[in-house]
Amino acid sequence: MQRPIDKALAKVAAHGVLVPEWGRVKVRFGPSTLYATEGGKLALGLQIRARGPRQLLDTRGRLWLTARPETQPDSERMLVRDLALAAQPGDDVQLPLLVAVAQSAEVKTALEEALTQDFTRDYTKLLRKIDRALAEVKIGEFRLAMRLDEVQHGKAVVLGQGIYLPVTATGSARLDYAPMLQPRPR
Repeated sequence: MQRPIDKALAKVAAHGVLVPEWGRVKVRFGPSTLYATEGGKLALGLQIRARGPRQLLDTRGRLWLTARPETQPDSERMLVRDLALAAQPGDDVQLPLLVAVAQSAEVKTALEEALTQDFTRDYTKLLRKIDRALAEVKIGEFRLAMRLDEVQHGKAVVLGQGIYLPVTATGSARLDYAPMLQPRPR
């Protein structure tokens, strides 16, 4: 997911970010960091380099945001909700500009859109592969043919290893005994 995030932030940076009380801020984003955290949330690290209209030097640093991914049962679309700053700014003089950039409407919208994922095509492709793989399986002198009749999935859950999608599938199977014919001895 990092490529869409970095691409979206590059588009925002191209024309600067309008930040209340600062004006249009020149900004560059470094590579983002994204991983799952406790409680099913995502942690998003943003490397930001910004310069307000009245500044001579760049302000730079890394900020962390959290977001809650959300799916509905039997939907292959993952939305992101509750995008928020993960840490309090503290007393660092440079941090307020970075926080203002990260919390700007432009940046938040770009991040929410980049983090939204639609897995419909991948999910459909996976189901086709499963159907082909189950069509006929040879087990010694037996042939097993299976067919999925219905596949349903629950809400996706973000884990440290990726996204877990609970799936329930029903179908039918047929097992045939098909010994290889051996030539009779002469």
